[in-house]
Amino acid sequence: MLPSTSSLLYSISRSLLLSFGDTLTPNLRLLTATSSPAQVTFTFTVTLALCNALQNLHGGAAALIFDVTTTCAVVPLSKPGFWENAGVTRSLNCSYLRPLPEGSVVTVEARVVQVGRRLVSVVGVMRGEGGEVAVMCEHTKMVVDGEGGRGKL
Repeated sequence: MLPSTSSLLYSISRSLLLSFGDTLTPNLRLLTATSSPAQVTFTFTVTLALCNALQNLHGGAAALIFDVTTTCAVVPLSKPGFWENAGVTRSLNCSYLRPLPEGSVVTVEARVVQVGRRLVSVVGVMRGEGGEVAVMCEHTKMVVDGEGGRGKL
């Protein structure tokens, strides 16, 4: 993996997370990124700020983490005129299978399943410390034409 790809992945994930605060950003670490197959692996620790009232990873936090990490899986495929801006979310579906308690070290895997000129499908999995699947997602993104993302869908 080229250092510039790593820097780009960090930059995108950091900018996407600023709206959530700096709670996750220092904690989300890129482990691997490849373009063939297009996939990334991250790790993070579930902090109290990411938890629901039961002190497990909040579903909304999990969805945000998937939004960021699955988008990063698309980055290694980008080239001039092809997925340059990482697109916008068309759908993000999450299935919550097991709780991830505060303090858990979580691995997030994201893999591009299909990429076309306008749409990309990415799947994501969060695994707990024992390797068990805790949360899964399917993320469809699309390219939006026009300046500032105000063009036609």
